[in-house]
This record gives sequence, structure tokens and C-alpha cells, in this order.
Amino acid sequence: MEKYLARPGAAFVVAILATGLLHSSSAFLALLVGLSGSGRVPTAAALGAILGANVGTTTTAQLASLPTPKMLFILLGLGLFLVGQLYRHVLWLVSRSGRTKAGTASSPATFGLLLFGLGLLLLGLEKLGSAARFASWPPLARLLIAAQASPLAGVLTGTLVSALIQSSTLLVGILMGLVAAGKLGLPGAVAVIVGANVGTTADVLVVALGAPAPARRVAVGHLLLNIAGAVLFVIFPGVLVRLVVRQSPQRAVAWSHTLFNLSGILFWPLLPSMARLLEILVPDNGKER
Repeated sequence: MEKYLARPGAAFVVAILATGLLHSSSAFLALLVGLSGSGRVPTAAALGAILGANVGTTTTAQLASLPTPKMLFILLGLGLFLVGQLYRHVLWLVSRSGRTKAGTASSPATFGLLLFGLGLLLLGLEKLGSAARFASWPPLARLLIAAQASPLAGVLTGTLVSALIQSSTLLVGILMGLVAAGKLGLPGAVAVIVGANVGTTADVLVVALGAPAPARRVAVGHLLLNIAGAVLFVIFPGVLVRLVVRQSPQRAVAWSHTLFNLSGILFWPLLPSMARLLEILVPDNGKER
């Protein structure tokens, strides 16, 4: 990450890959906040990485919307992990070099854990999405009814719920099940997804509290970029819905999540100007608390 985050273009690509592997934009952005706080990532490049992280975090929903062999991932991952652990212990018994590597994980075991975790994550999202009765919980039911009143109401609902549960991906998984069960219309779900991208900035803002000014600029930039995208959606709410309406319910929800975050590229020419604006909004006064 540190090697390729110096330029916006490279940072955008690295952020997509890293966030897709981590299955969490918050995890990647927490790392980005730390690197920016140390002065090793320019603000404009960090903004490019934010746009990439927004796209990369949609990978999980895309996988969950496909007929993915989730149990195969879990079983194959567990098998690779056990084989890797067995190989490491055998190597420790028969080789001196194996003793010098004691405590380190082998590549098959590490890859097995990756597959195992991915399978569990996708299985959890599937079970959560299929539990459409979750929508009958009175507070959530009232929020969902309110979300369908207008695009702005849906965006505000998504912002609130995502900030509370600290995950836009989790909310998208819930919406897949609700749309498939007919509990929520696609336009309302798309508006909630747009709001979820704003609400998910809450944890990054908390991470940046008390951090140096460059790190706080990343958190504020994340918020401003997602708010700008939400404003565009409220102005042109029908565009995104028309692009995904022919898909199956789960695929429509997943693609609306991806396409909305891809639309952040529209702000690419403004990144240098936004970086200068952030330097004004979050000045570095030389005092660290």
C-alpha cells in the first residue's frame, strides 16, 4: 500500500484490490488514515484511494448475489488450513529450517483461512438476507416505510442505519433479502444504499479523532465525497434505478451498490481542488493533542 499510494491513479487501483480482499472499506481506510497521519500519503492520492475503496467494498455484495458455492469455500478453506498446519509441524520435526520458522503460518494455511473466512462471510450474508421477517421489527419497519417516501428520505434512512451498524455491506445484505421478498421496493432500496455510503463514514471519522491533521483530512474527505455522491443521486434519483431494474432483485441491489460507487469517478478532476479545500478546512496548526 505505502509503495503505490503516492499517486491518485495507482492509489485508486490499489484501494480496489486491497478493499476487495479485506471485504471492508473501513479496515482499509483505517490503514489509510494511519499512513496519511505519518505524512507518507498526499491528500489528493488519499482521495483517489477513497474512491477506490468505495468500489472495492462492493465486491462482497456482488459475490453474495451470485450462486456462489459458499460451503465449498468453507470446506476447502478448512482443508487447506489443516494441510498447511500439518505440513508446518512435519517440517518442524524433520528439518532444522522448520524449527527456525516455528510460529509462522504456511501459505496453504493462510490461503485456507482466507477461503474459510470468505465462505463464512457470504453464508452469513445469505442467511441474514433470507430472514426477511427481520423487517417486521417495528423500529426498522417504520424506517423502511419512511425510506420509500422519497429519495431524500431513503438516503437519510440508510445513513442512520449504516452509522448504527457500522457496515454498508451488512445493510446491503439485508436489503437483498427484503427486495427479493417484496418487503421493500427497488427505488427505496437504492436510496437506502446511497445513504449507507454516507453512514459508513462514521467509523473512519471516529478513527481519525485526535489524529494529526493529514489523517483527519482523509476522514473528512471520505465524508465529503460520499455526501457529494448522495446529492447527485437525490437530484437524479431515477438514473441508477433504470440501470439495474432489469436484473434479479439480489443482482439489482448489488449492482446499484457498485454503480453508485463507480460514479465517484465523476469527481476525479476535482480531487486536487478538494485536497486544497481540505487543507483549509482541516489546517495543520502544529499542535498535537
